[in-house]
Amino acid sequence: MFKTEKELVNTLKSSVSKLCDWNSRSQTILVEEVAMGYGIADLVVAKVKHYDIAETIMNDTDIHIYEIIAKYPDQTFDDLLQGSRIASAKLKNVLRKLENLSYIKNVEGSYSLGVVYNAVVLDNIAVEAKLKNWKRALYQAFRYKWFSFQSYVVMDSSNIKPALSNLHEFEKLNIGLAEINLLGEISIHYKPSKEQPISKKMTIQFNEYVKGSKTHQ
Repeated sequence: MFKTEKELVNTLKSSVSKLCDWNSRSQTILVEEVAMGYGIADLVVAKVKHYDIAETIMNDTDIHIYEIIAKYPDQTFDDLLQGSRIASAKLKNVLRKLENLSYIKNVEGSYSLGVVYNAVVLDNIAVEAKLKNWKRALYQAFRYKWFSFQSYVVMDSSNIKPALSNLHEFEKLNIGLAEINLLGEISIHYKPSKEQPISKKMTIQFNEYVKGSKTHQ
């Protein structure tokens, strides 16, 4: 039995690739404690295409304006000012930044999308690690579906029985269930099907986090 969740997570890091549908370690990064506004995922393992660390990434406000323009193209500055309720000076900086990144273009005072968004994450799996309390773990793992293609609960092997007795709850929500022991051996009890993340904004947020991350594996 693991003494702490931190100990469980540290053991899981060396074995988490067993949850993945891909093999190439050169295309994989592992990110810890990912906060996207819906709790903090203990681990997210992501398959990525080749990329260089970005010097400039979009923050939440940048993404918000990008999403507005994506949904409602041909917006004037005044349109965006009214629709976003962002201060004028800040909005000007955001638009300038997005233009420099080529994600939007200004044609005679009207803003529309520029180049296609450069997503570097091809696939990802969010993991909620728990010693006990499968219900709370399931609730948290479901929230990670907003930005992940698959979401898993991984529990201490010594405490897995209550979760196994309620495996139908994991199946109903399409959340994976696995157990891990002190040797790092993982057993998968339910493998979820892959789904598109629920939130485009959070998907971009995670991509931007990865672009700015220096933790390649």
